[in-house]
Amino acid sequence: MLSLIGHYDIVTSVVFDPDSTTIISASWDNTVRLWENNPLDNKLQTLTGHKRRVTSVQFSPVNITTPQRFGSVIASAGYDNTVRFWNRLGEPLPLSFIRDDHPITSFGFSPDGKKIVSATWLPSFHLWDISFKRIKTFIEHEKTVNSVTFSPDGKTIASASDDNTVKIWSLEGKLLRNFTQHNSAFKSVTFSPDGTKIASASDDNTVKIFSLQEKEVKTIRGHKSRVTSVSFSPDGTKIVTGSDDSTAKLWNTQGKELKTLTGHYSAVSSVGFSPDGTKIVTGSYDKTVKLWNLKSKELATLKGHNGAITSVAFSSDGRSIASASDDETVIVWNFSELNELVDSNKLMQRGCKWLNDYLVNHPKEQEALIKLCKNNTN
Repeated sequence: MLSLIGHYDIVTSVVFDPDSTTIISASWDNTVRLWENNPLDNKLQTLTGHKRRVTSVQFSPVNITTPQRFGSVIASAGYDNTVRFWNRLGEPLPLSFIRDDHPITSFGFSPDGKKIVSATWLPSFHLWDISFKRIKTFIEHEKTVNSVTFSPDGKTIASASDDNTVKIWSLEGKLLRNFTQHNSAFKSVTFSPDGTKIASASDDNTVKIFSLQEKEVKTIRGHKSRVTSVSFSPDGTKIVTGSDDSTAKLWNTQGKELKTLTGHYSAVSSVGFSPDGTKIVTGSYDKTVKLWNLKSKELATLKGHNGAITSVAFSSDGRSIASASDDETVIVWNFSELNELVDSNKLMQRGCKWLNDYLVNHPKEQEALIKLCKNNTN
């Protein structure tokens, strides 16, 4: 476990760079921080420039040419109405920021790194080129746009709004599809890896899967409270959802519930698949991160934070998990530690099962141990 301590307020977002060697985090302390994924030397670079809370960070998906230089670019967005850009050394790219009239709610790079999409509290969003010139403004929504994202081929954009719609657009600004099947605001939208479907999470406790090739819409019901997070598996055949009802759920893309992941004691705020699609990570307001297999078996509970988990992410090589929290820290968990924890959990489960079997026939002996072992024999 590697604890990254340096922020002075809630950490809102954490991501790995494409080669899994560097971690970036965003915070309400108005800064972005750059960390080395190295337990012996996690050098800290503080990126200052935002004047208000930073809500999201991203690495460019590829090396790109900016007006200043060629290379990988870090982008950060915040409540100061800007998206700012930095190089891998943490140096700001001169004059390279997008300014809007309202706080940025969502932004993202196109797959080729040549365009950027950004949304604000307004019922509109913008498309920019990498020279930070505005290409197009999209104005068909009636309320705040909460989420915008490019399709995997970079040819279309999906937007989700408080006006209860998800819309699909061409880069030229033509409205291609308008999905209106929610009874409440759309809070997030994500494309399947092959770009043929989108999934959306909503305040009405449902997730919807829209087919972009057909008119088919699957409404996924099963959560008892607001759906907070949704993610496709790498092969696009499954989705995982997190909810304020303290559960995560695994579904196929036909809308059938496959498994319910129970074990958290408060809202599940963030979910994701491992790069190989064999594991799921969940973060919760109960201050824990949990690792699961696809059979809903809890493999490990990761404890170390002193506050609610706000974001979790697998590294691209699948060897680490990063978690961000409102305790002002980021923790990186590597898989050698996770495997040790899983093995120790298995040993504890076997020992507790044996002890439980013994105590069934000796009920007067060590009743307290029955309670201690109960959670490890489920």
